[in-house]
Amino acid sequence: PEFYRKDSVVDVLWNSGSLQLGATQLGERVHHVDLPPWAENSPRKFGRLLRKALESDHVSRQLPQWIDLIFGFKSRGIAAQEAKNWFHPCSYLGPSRQESKKKSTSFLQMELQAVEFGIVPDQVFVKAHPMKKSDNPTSVK
Repeated sequence: PEFYRKDSVVDVLWNSGSLQLGATQLGERVHHVDLPPWAENSPRKFGRLLRKALESDHVSRQLPQWIDLIFGFKSRGIAAQEAKNWFHPCSYLGPSRQESKKKSTSFLQMELQAVEFGIVPDQVFVKAHPMKKSDNPTSVK
């Protein structure tokens, strides 16, 4: 949320202090974030359009489905299988699973799997996430 405040986006994307941020693999100086052409090299416009998109009807309709897949009831079990949202068993690596495997030889395999492919986030919700309630729908144009 802080990123989408009017002035925060400029602070994050624009190196106004001319900090030395290193160089790319091609030896070019890392300075400002390269913005897409539609932002017209304006961090403010970039932030404004992203905010508008995130608050749009389309995103509001899709976001609960995404939450269900990543943090909700479709992230585990039969609902995950039905949604084709199933990952390698080592990807479900919570703290209790780590402790139980620390002394086994498979711990290094699990650790490598996590480093190379990531870990599925913990499940936070057990039922479908509700739709956003809005009296003033917006759309992206």
